[in-house]
Amino acid sequence: MNERESPQIRGTIFGFEDALRREGRIRLRIYELPQKTVVIVTDLDKGPSVTNAAEEIATQVVSSFGIDPERHLWFEHYPREDIRSGKSSGGEEYDLVTFTWDGEKFTDPRWSYSTQQQIEELIGERL
Repeated sequence: MNERESPQIRGTIFGFEDALRREGRIRLRIYELPQKTVVIVTDLDKGPSVTNAAEEIATQVVSSFGIDPERHLWFEHYPREDIRSGKSSGGEEYDLVTFTWDGEKFTDPRWSYSTQQQIEELIGERL
C-alpha cells in the first residue's frame, strides 16, 4: 500500500481518565480497514498504564472517535525505550486485547501476544 492509500485516519496524543479518575496520555493510532477498525495505543508512561486502564481507554476512544465497539481490533504497544528515562527497556511489546462490550462500556480484557510484523501485515504499512 503506498502512502496515498494509507488506512490511518487518526494519529494523536489522547488524554484519558482511569477508573480512579487519574489522568493519563497515550499515543493513539486508528486505521480504518474494510472489515475492521484497528486501534493501536502506545503507553507514554504519562499516568496509568495502557494495561491497567485498558477498559477505560477503550471505552473513551470508541466514544470519542465514533468507532463501532463490535468491529475493531485493539492493540497495546509498549515502546523499546522508557519514555521518561530514554533507556532501553528491552524489546518492543505488542498485545492484542479483546474485550466484552456490555452496550455502554468495555469489560473483561484479555491479552494475547502479537508482533509488529503481524500488525503491519494487517494494516498494510509499516508502523
